Amino acid sequence: MSDLTLTQDEIILRESGVKLIFKPSLHILIKHDEENNRLYYTNDELGLDINTESLTEFLNDLTEEISLIYKNYIIEDDFNLSPKAKKLKYKYLNRVTIENILLE
Repeated sequence: MSDLTLTQDEIILRESGVKLIFKPSLHILIKHDEENNRLYYTNDELGLDINTESLTEFLNDLTEEISLIYKNYIIEDDFNLSPKAKKLKYKYLNRVTIENILLE
């Protein structure tokens, strides 16, 4: 398997009952380490660092990391965040639209 590029327009965070819509879309270049059979993705700007064995695991980890960022930064009161954490929060807020979703 060679490197893979994904475009992610939205991510649904079921636990939080929201959908994050990325504008512009999140372009993800997944690097494949053939020797170790691992998939890697790092995005310092958005605080993402993923290292998995399969594409399914990768997509689950991506959603989990963004869910943690949503809970710990995006919806957290600025008063409780360090300057670095606020910077990350506002990078997301400037990049995503947050929609509430109905969970069945």
